[in-house]
Amino acid sequence: MGFDPDKLLKELAETNPKVLFYPSSGFSHKGLFGMDYDIFILADYCPQESVEKRKSCFKEMRESYPRLQLYKSTVRSRICRIGDKWVFLFFQDNNEVFKRILNAGLKISCFVGVNDGCSEGGNYECVNELKWLEKVFNAFLNGRGIYIYY
Repeated sequence: MGFDPDKLLKELAETNPKVLFYPSSGFSHKGLFGMDYDIFILADYCPQESVEKRKSCFKEMRESYPRLQLYKSTVRSRICRIGDKWVFLFFQDNNEVFKRILNAGLKISCFVGVNDGCSEGGNYECVNELKWLEKVFNAFLNGRGIYIYY
């Protein structure tokens, strides 16, 4: 059987990590992984169209953060390490990735809404609108968290 990123997320949830969730993240993340979080969960649907596109997007991500080390990959994900931090990049719809977070039993410490797929033409929902924010804020650890937007 192949690698299951959801199983790893569930295992990590048992350690009560600080989780940063960044939907419609794009692939250039200078400075992001220096933030004080244990797990970074990023979603970007765009490169689902081809293997070459996914490789290109991941290459862009690694160029913006050279210390990023690939741990495992699947057709729909890249799981990386930066020291003791975990980075999960899912090539999926924001809602699908949000469900992965909930199903793993993770709580969100920080929500990043800087790149909003709806304003860039790649998503049918806006992650900075009240409907989306309400469900994310309900998944905050102890009802409290940080919201970063532009």
